[in-house]
Amino acid sequence: DIEFGPPFKLTINCRNTQRIATASASVLSLTPHIFKRAPVGGALRVLRAGSDRQQKGLVLQELRSLLQREGVTPRQIAVIGPAAKDKSSLADVNDVDGVPLVTSTLAWRAGGGVLVTTARSFKGLEAEVVLLYDLGGFGPLFKREDLYVSCTRAKVLLVAIVHGEQCKEVIAVAQAASEAER
Repeated sequence: DIEFGPPFKLTINCRNTQRIATASASVLSLTPHIFKRAPVGGALRVLRAGSDRQQKGLVLQELRSLLQREGVTPRQIAVIGPAAKDKSSLADVNDVDGVPLVTSTLAWRAGGGVLVTTARSFKGLEAEVVLLYDLGGFGPLFKREDLYVSCTRAKVLLVAIVHGEQCKEVIAVAQAASEAER
C-alpha cells in the first residue's frame, strides 16, 4: 500500500493568468489568491448572442478564428456548456472546417479534435483556451458554481458566449473584473 500524507490544500491559483483568475473569482464573489509571477494575460472575451441560432454561429465563428487566425491547435481548446453536446446548440455540428468536435477527453488529448463537454465533466481538467457557450440562466443542472469551475479551467484565454440575462449580468461583472486586473 502507498501511504499518502494528510491532504494539502492549495490556496494560491497557479493555473490561470491573473485576469482569468480575477474574472473566475468574481463569479462567486470570491477574493482571488493569485500567484505573484503569473502572467497578466488578456481580459475575458465576451460575445453576446441574441438567439439560439446566433449562439451557434458565434461559437463556430470563434472556433474558426482560434484555429485559423490565432493558430490554436484543437487539443488546446475545450468548449464547455451547461449540457452535453447532443442537447446543446452544437447538437447538429460535427466539425468546424474539417476539424472534428469530439466529446471524448481521450480523443481530444490524442489530438482528435476540439473537445465539447460540460462543466461537471471537465472538472479537474484544464485547457489553454476555454470557450463557454449556451450560457443562459442558472438552475439545478447549471449553477453559478459550475460557471466558476468552467472559468477556472482556462489557462491562457477565456471566451464566453452568453445569451440569457442571468448569465449576461454575471459575465459582465467578470469581464469588468478581468479588465481592471493589472
